Amino acid sequence: MGTYAGRKYSIYGEPRKLITQDLVQERYLEYQQVPSSDPPHYQFLWGPWTHAKTSKMRILEFLAKIHDVVPSAFPSWYEEALRDEE
Repeated sequence: MGTYAGRKYSIYGEPRKLITQDLVQERYLEYQQVPSSDPPHYQFLWGPWTHAKTSKMRILEFLAKIHDVVPSAFPSWYEEALRDEE
């Protein structure tokens, strides 16, 4: 995709800010420190808006379509998406 942190893009601005601030502020993502990580490591989790607007299976189906494969081609994510749909 050719997207780099620190570089500003006309469509969405600076990617690091978009992900770590804008999408977090809009509640699409949660950004938190991994417990007991030293030095600190951070992770992104789905935020409340993302849970309300889509499902892991829909995201996985989109990813599979982009890569021209079936969703089960990503076995661990597929199993997680199936569990979430129950």
